Amino acid sequence: MLRGVTVDPRPLTTYKPDSYRILSLNCHGLNIPEHRTQLLRDLYNRRISIAFLQETHFKEGAAPMLKSKHYPNATCNNHPTAHRAVVAILLEAKLQFREAD
Repeated sequence: MLRGVTVDPRPLTTYKPDSYRILSLNCHGLNIPEHRTQLLRDLYNRRISIAFLQETHFKEGAAPMLKSKHYPNATCNNHPTAHRAVVAILLEAKLQFREAD
């Protein structure tokens, strides 16, 4: 046990193991519309709450729409020197999301 750390022995009654499903995926490119549609469909069918998508290969300043009614909160982040280092994060609609300043 760590010094100064105590653990509450009571069970967490609100914890549900399947409450959130998180997926990290290397996409190998999502510039083709059919690939994006299939990805969004698969995420929804698997009930993924948060998806971290690497290697989307989106072009800087020209990232396509990667949102749906099930995943309305999405963001993409480009690396300035590498076209493959684009990362996207999608959040399921039921998650409360507020962008920090």
